[in-house]
Amino acid sequence: MTMEKLNPRLHPFRESIAASYLKGRVDAQRYSAGQSWQVQAPITGLYRTPQDDSALDTQAQQGEIFTVYDEQGGWSWGQLESDNYVGWIRTNHLVSAVEIPTHKVSVLRTIVFTKPDLKTTPLMMLSLNASVSIIEQEGDYSRLKSGGWVFSNHLSSKDEFHQDYVSVAEKFLNAPYLWGGKDSFGLDCSGLVQSSMVAAGFSVPRDASMQEEAVGTALDIKTALTSLQRGDLIFWPGHVGIMQDAVRLLHANAHHMMCASEPVVEAIERIGQKETAVRSIKRPSQLFQS
Repeated sequence: MTMEKLNPRLHPFRESIAASYLKGRVDAQRYSAGQSWQVQAPITGLYRTPQDDSALDTQAQQGEIFTVYDEQGGWSWGQLESDNYVGWIRTNHLVSAVEIPTHKVSVLRTIVFTKPDLKTTPLMMLSLNASVSIIEQEGDYSRLKSGGWVFSNHLSSKDEFHQDYVSVAEKFLNAPYLWGGKDSFGLDCSGLVQSSMVAAGFSVPRDASMQEEAVGTALDIKTALTSLQRGDLIFWPGHVGIMQDAVRLLHANAHHMMCASEPVVEAIERIGQKETAVRSIKRPSQLFQS
């Protein structure tokens, strides 16, 4: 039984176990200090339960740190360092030896080759924001400590960021819709917002409801709908979209089953027919870099 009302998506506690830092705030049968592991898979799911058919809540990319508090049946339960999300990851997608990344993928996706040669065998694909450690360069390619070679121009240093998060989001146009996804192989509405803003150097929460609370300045809905700007976020209950300009909305959605661009008035009318009206409009102008 919890002693304090905490969000289980962001606080690692269950009846049987909880993180040690929550002791005194929640009751659990035992507490664990946890151990930092690192994602070694190109991308992996963070699931609600340790089962193959469980609901996908979000994803973690190569290089992300995941604090493990519990393990069972080939699954590890813990918390992502990047956005504090809690869930289950397949243990074989993690490694205990944590490396400090030197670079990150700065394009939508890139191929990891066996050798510094575009004609050699591809090993895997890495997506935007994946973190890597470079140990040497040869010609146009960089060798990763985890293995393989990546075209150097597809990487940037950890402290380099895109200038406009909307431009990043537009790169995901026509990407498939995937509940819980956050890369170009499949993503949901809040995954689009989070991934594009992370690429621009800003840490934002994972879920649409969390983003609605944390990101930007709230605008008067009636006034704002006639004066929308690029970068404004439109929130419905359980959904969020990004304004590309005063007219068009970019959003990963289940209606199109992809990341689509459409007139915002059409989206508002269609979603409203499901008795879901716009709940808020936020302007994250402070997130744009000069």
